Amino acid sequence: MARVLPTVVKVPHIEIRGESLPPAFLELVSNYFHKPVRIIPDPDDETVDITQTEWYKKARKEMTPGCFVSAERWKVSMTQKQLSALLGISAQNVSEIERSKRSVSLKMAHKLAKIFKTDLTKFLVA
Repeated sequence: MARVLPTVVKVPHIEIRGESLPPAFLELVSNYFHKPVRIIPDPDDETVDITQTEWYKKARKEMTPGCFVSAERWKVSMTQKQLSALLGISAQNVSEIERSKRSVSLKMAHKLAKIFKTDLTKFLVA
């Protein structure tokens, strides 16, 4: 179950409140802001299913299959060229998919799901 993790960013330091934050997330924040990350547990945090929040529902409606391709590729530090080789298409086609200039076929969705080890429905138009 996903958690809503309140994040507070203050300059010159970054402060994130919550528990069980994924190490990749902490590294991302630290690298992005070029600052160390310090964990401050908050006993008053409430766990909620993010998929039930209004924010998620609105954001999900705005997400395109291309957004998911880009996000999944980014999560595994893969270039468009690397993904294109795995899919057997050009890097330009991958770029067009990510920019929603080209749609994702059912066959392509299956390939993407296999590559990223995820559900294929996120790569298809709802």
